[in-house]
Amino acid sequence: MRNPYTCRLLIRLDRIMHWFTSRRRTYWSSTTGHLCFDYGTHGVEARTHFPGWLFMWACKIQNRYPWTRRVLSA
Repeated sequence: MRNPYTCRLLIRLDRIMHWFTSRRRTYWSSTTGHLCFDYGTHGVEARTHFPGWLFMWACKIQNRYPWTRRVLSA
């Protein structure tokens, strides 16, 4: 399910940064709307490396034009 109000580019960068720093797998939880560490039987919410204002700025840019929506949420 695609969420047009979430900048997936920042989430992907967060996943890569978590992989390099802690070597843990992460996944996007669609029920909670957070990036979570995968522990097999359960998940724990992972903190983001980016401040909240950066997500708000990215979402404003993403939803302004159709081409930015396709690039940032694909």
